[in-house]
Parts: sequence; structure tokens; C-alpha cells
Amino acid sequence: MELKQLSIEDQRTDVDVVRNIVEMVTGVSILAKNRKRFVVEARMIYSTLLREAGYSLPFIAETLDKDHTTIIHYVQSLKDLKETDMHTMRKYLRCRELFLSEKQPVNLVDDCENLRAEIYLLKEELAQLKIADESRLMKIIKLIEENTPVGHELIVERKIRKMFDD
Repeated sequence: MELKQLSIEDQRTDVDVVRNIVEMVTGVSILAKNRKRFVVEARMIYSTLLREAGYSLPFIAETLDKDHTTIIHYVQSLKDLKETDMHTMRKYLRCRELFLSEKQPVNLVDDCENLRAEIYLLKEELAQLKIADESRLMKIIKLIEENTPVGHELIVERKIRKMFDD
């Protein structure tokens, strides 16, 4: 990863922008002195965004009043969490999108990465929908569709209604 050499003013601006975005999207203060999951997730998103922007671990740690090893843990944990928790993935993507829109010019590589992540989320949702389709009633409907000759639908419907009326 290429680390950028930015002026102190540019660094502080990025830090403030990322902090404001993450706090707005997550609804929590990343500087809060507690270890509640939603606060830690916000810090993970913040740390990851700054790391992806090229900031050093010690610099990010300093902005959170943490140790650089904590930032390593945050970045790795968010990477793992994004694969299993779609809600966290959406928050991260929203923060990333807002942060990148603040920066000029638009980077097509970043746009491609965002699209890949969105495709991943959509595939996960599709897989969940397919699982929902395999309900016990869908199996019965498939069985009826496979075994009912064309034109005999009313006969099958009458037999099913009779079965439930008894």
C-alpha cells in the first residue's frame, strides 16, 4: 500500500471528514470512551477508511488515542466482519462512498471496488431469497406443477379443496 505524503492541514481535513461521515452514518461518536459493539464498529470503519487513504497506523492510532496494534486489529476485524455481516458492510460502503465523493478527481479503481462490493451484497441477498423459495409449500407447488397434465388444473384444484374440506 502506497502511503501518501500530505501536509498536516490535508491530513487533519481528511481525518475530520472521515470522522464526520462515520459518525453521521453510524450515529455514534468514535471518540466515545466505551467498548460497545456499535462504537467499536464505527472505529473500525474509520480506521479502515483512513488506512485505505494511505495513512500510517501510528497516525490513525493517534487520532483515536489508541495504540497502532489496535488499528491493525480494527482493520483486520472489519475485513472479516464485512464478509459475514451485511449491515456492517452497507455502513462501510456508505461511508466509503461519501468519503470518496469528497475527494477529487473520481478514481475509477475505487468505483470498481465499490461495485464489486455491491455485487457481493446482491449475490448474498439473492442466495437468501433462493433459500426462502425452497419452503415446504414451494416443494408442494413444484410437485403439483410437475404431475398435473395441461388442462387438468381445475380437477387438481377441486381435489385439493376437497382434501381440506374433510
